[in-house]
Amino acid sequence: MNLTVKEALEILEEAGITRNRESLRNWIRQGKIKAHLFSRKEGYRIDTDDLLSFMETKLSEQEFELIKARVSHEQKFKNYEWDFELLEALKIAQDLRVFARKTNNPELEDLAEEAHKLIMQKSYSARFDDSK
Repeated sequence: MNLTVKEALEILEEAGITRNRESLRNWIRQGKIKAHLFSRKEGYRIDTDDLLSFMETKLSEQEFELIKARVSHEQKFKNYEWDFELLEALKIAQDLRVFARKTNNPELEDLAEEAHKLIMQKSYSARFDDSK
């Protein structure tokens, strides 16, 4: 899963490695932490495994195992949270589609269909982006 610079910095802060955003950016630029530029607007994305590999060089074995377990747990929770939000959005789009059909409103039905497509595209792109 990919992390934003902010999310990665929170993990590094909690581990006691750094609180400085510029330090993290320097490590990225130096290649010590692998990252890819997602977009100029949204910044870098850091793969969780790459961040953990970097952290392993900075922490004792025991500290590293504790952080690794916590990060893994948080990533699973984040995936479940996203799945719930997606299901809720899909349910709303479906309810809108049913209402449009009951009221025989083709414009509203088109809107519901477009909303469904956008939700699915957003879901696909988020899953694809996180898998890098």
